[in-house]
Amino acid sequence: MKKKSGFTLIELIIVIAILAILAAILIPNAIGYISASQKAVCDNNIQQIIRAYKTQRAFKEDLKIEEVIANEGDKYFTSTPTCPSGGSYVGYSLGDNIFIMCTYHKDPNSSLDIAVESYLNMYQFTGMTSAEIAAATGNAVKYLNNDSLRTYLMGSAYDGKWPAFPSSVLDRNGISGDYYIQPYVDASSAGGKNPSKNVTVYANTNDGSSTSDLWRADLIFNPENGKWYHGNNGSIIRVMNKSWNEIKQEMDANGWQPLL
Repeated sequence: MKKKSGFTLIELIIVIAILAILAAILIPNAIGYISASQKAVCDNNIQQIIRAYKTQRAFKEDLKIEEVIANEGDKYFTSTPTCPSGGSYVGYSLGDNIFIMCTYHKDPNSSLDIAVESYLNMYQFTGMTSAEIAAATGNAVKYLNNDSLRTYLMGSAYDGKWPAFPSSVLDRNGISGDYYIQPYVDASSAGGKNPSKNVTVYANTNDGSSTSDLWRADLIFNPENGKWYHGNNGSIIRVMNKSWNEIKQEMDANGWQPLL
């Protein structure tokens, strides 16, 4: 009678250990490749949306970027561009300047992505009626008002604290201290023909925990070119009761320059 052959316990342990080591090496790499591939698809989708918007805007001057992102009426794409990671596309346009971001692939360390998100968080309320604002905020906000809207956004989108300005960008530009990015809306004129002109994103040293110096802007985001600006010799601008155009004019008059 021949003895039955098979793995000994030691051999099984060795095989299992080898498989575990291979899995530890291969699985993260596979996940990395999948993630990179999904990001590439997402970036390509954003470029498709931008191209479609630019093309269709030649036929419809008042076309909104939101219409193209949503592919309203299936007029812009045979298949609506969708992030393979489950993110959503959000964006705004100021003339030929278009900024679109994926909510999944946004970079939490990018001063541009944080600024665009902050801009859109406030811009969504411009042009709304008081009833629409109340419905959108679950009656937390009754009308277009900076104090209540900023409080609502800080709690619903930012966990009670404004997002920090990336320290790497500040260091590169020789700016010391901690700064926090936040939105402002010129509510007195936000219902006009172009409400996007009434939202300003800026940064100061208040993270939202204090009521002092709320409207002081040490850095200001230019939504038209996607760049942050800083005043010479520590100059500041007060954003309260000013539209974006008024703030931009003041920046120009005081020689504010874009960050590197």
